[in-house]
Amino acid sequence: MCDNVKIGRGVRVTLGFSVCVVQGMAINRSAVYECAANRLRDEILHNAEKLRLIDPSIEANFCAPYRQFSRGYVVCTLDSDAAFQLNFVNQSIMLNNHGLDILIQEVSKHHISRPTRRDIQRSLVELYVLHEARHISQGFWDFEGVQRIKENGGFYAIGLLDLIADVDAARVLAVLQMTRQGVTERECFLLNLRNNLFLLGEIALKAFGAPLAKPHKIQRALGIACVVARIDHELKYYGLIPQHTLAPDGIIWPVFSRSGSLTILALTPELKVLCCNVWVDRLLFEELAEKIDEWEFAKSIKMMSDILVNAKLI
Repeated sequence: MCDNVKIGRGVRVTLGFSVCVVQGMAINRSAVYECAANRLRDEILHNAEKLRLIDPSIEANFCAPYRQFSRGYVVCTLDSDAAFQLNFVNQSIMLNNHGLDILIQEVSKHHISRPTRRDIQRSLVELYVLHEARHISQGFWDFEGVQRIKENGGFYAIGLLDLIADVDAARVLAVLQMTRQGVTERECFLLNLRNNLFLLGEIALKAFGAPLAKPHKIQRALGIACVVARIDHELKYYGLIPQHTLAPDGIIWPVFSRSGSLTILALTPELKVLCCNVWVDRLLFEELAEKIDEWEFAKSIKMMSDILVNAKLI
């Protein structure tokens, strides 16, 4: 994940995400996370001009906050449950290692070959770091403020902000992966974006959960499934059918009613209602909502794909 990290008395080692011991010195995963987060930040700033040409929103969403907090990341164990804290004095972003540990532990539960596991771990750590960075530009960084929003019933606002951060993190990483791959085709961007979002649904969703008691988390997961479903459709028929007015990577926010109907909103970029009263199989949806963080994410994608076809959104 992070190559040639210098530790102790000039010793250099190549690290994975497990705790390593070199010449009697324990290397905490936090050091690896910190190296990875700062390398990602530096890569984005170094390629800022190239990235802006592909996606102009990257400047305001990621480059600006990274320039503001010029000392980069410090990964540690925070006293609160916050994913991160901003240190305005030292101009640094203090990232809680707890969430990263949860992600890596979830990957270990899957039967994946070592080289593939390493790539997945890197992508998930980068997606997590970018998701939290997006909250800075959203103004969604004060942990106490977030708790007050929850107390005032603002769960759905939190869910939508998280979905936006999910998609934007996957989007900027997809663009960055294009620069690493040396490609420029939009089809490559969509494939990278699709794979990044699938990782969020298949692994991160299971790691952090989406219980029935938190319907905004279920909506967030289904929103990711909607975007993946529309990208899959675009890749399958790439260049063969007219594009929908909503871009294939456009953010969709599905709102289900207890009666079994669905309202679909999207950011275009303003929040807009695309369709109302879309019929869904209530029993199937209830099963999906109950098990969305347990079963294969492909099932959620298939269900949302069928719903979007019915709504004429793909």
